[in-house]
Order: sequence, then structure tokens, then C-alpha cells
Amino acid sequence: MSQLLFQSVFAALSEVSEDYQSFEGKIITKTHNAKPGLRWDFINTNVIEKLESLNIEVAVAQRGFWEMVVIFSKEDNCIFTLMRKNRLETILINPEKNAPIYLRALTTLNEELGLGSPMLFELESDKTDLLFVLNKLCQNLTSNITDQKPNYKIITFDTDSNFRITDYRLTVLDYTCHQLFEENLLDTITPVYSNEILQAESIPIQKPALKLKKKAEDRIAEQSNVELRDIEGQYSKEA
Repeated sequence: MSQLLFQSVFAALSEVSEDYQSFEGKIITKTHNAKPGLRWDFINTNVIEKLESLNIEVAVAQRGFWEMVVIFSKEDNCIFTLMRKNRLETILINPEKNAPIYLRALTTLNEELGLGSPMLFELESDKTDLLFVLNKLCQNLTSNITDQKPNYKIITFDTDSNFRITDYRLTVLDYTCHQLFEENLLDTITPVYSNEILQAESIPIQKPALKLKKKAEDRIAEQSNVELRDIEGQYSKEA
């Protein structure tokens, strides 16, 4: 299930560029301050839609004013969340200082995995507060996390300014939020390609071309309809 989950999350992230272009096409603003937050709304929505069709549990969790998605794969008995690569890198510089409480709560699920280094030691022997936060984060999941005793893993990603994915990894932290394991998921992700023949100045050239996603096709069709309505309106005024 893991590979299918990773592929689906990758597809969800890949569609954010189209989502934002569609948004910009409908609402034109002079500044773009909402772009980072809007990106996460698109990501969370796409992830929920992709994974629900796979019968993987996805729940929205509240962190103050911020909402995030918590993914639970019964087959892998694992909880996953998403994070920007640079955010995790900042946390790992000094986990004791930089790790947010929600992350410390989720990593309590990895206690049985041990510590990333024998030089580390546990800072909080009393986990009452962390377990309370953990239960709050997972309360909208159908499964009972206390009974399931899953592990916790983070899917990290990075994008360029156009939301194209440039990095995609799986990271496991120990229960002190230090890194135990990292895997480059781009090595196993399969992009969707087409072998259609493209024309360049009437000369056929065989080359792989990325297929348009359905969202891209819908956006292009919608733009065409808008342009057609504009032309019809122009002619009606002239008449």
C-alpha cells in the first residue's frame, strides 16, 4: 500500500500548480500574499480526494488556527503527515527548541523504534500533555489509534516557484524528533508520460510529452468557453 499511497500523494501535490492557475484565472489580484496558505488548502483537498478513493483514512486536524491532514494506512499501520522539506530541516537543526508540540506528540508513536543516537536522551518523561495532543490530532480518524499502535512517518516535499515538485522524501523521526531514517521517494515515483508524436514545422519528432492532467484540460476548456462568450458578446453589441 505504501507505494500506492506515495504515488497518490505525489499526484495530489502535482495538481497544485493547475489548481493555482485556475484560481488566478478566475480571481486576478495585484499581490499574492495568500499564495502559501492557499497552496496548503489545495494540497490538503487533493490529498483527501486521492486517498479516500483508495480506502485510506484521511482526517482534518486542527492546530490552533491552522488545519492539516492526518493520513492513516491500516495496511502499513502507520500515520503520515506532510511537511515542506525546508521546515523539517529547520526543526532538525535543534529539535529540542524547534520541534512544534504536534510533531513531538506524533513522534511518541515511534518510541519502540529507539533513538537515533546513543548520545540522545529523553527530555520529557511525563507524556501526558503530548498524548492529549496526539488524541486531539487523531480524533477525527475512524480507527482507534490507541488500539492500533501505529508508527509515524513524514512525507516531505519541495517545489519551485511554480509548484513543480523538486524533492520528495520519506522521513522517520525518533521520539525526541531526531532523524532515524530518510528515503528519496522520487526514485520510485512513476510520472505519467505520453509517446504521442509532436509536430515542429511539419516535421514529426518522436519525444515523450507530459500528458495534460484532467484539471489542465478542464481549465483550458473553461478558458475557451469564456473567450467564446466574450466574442459572442462583442458581435451582439455590434449587431
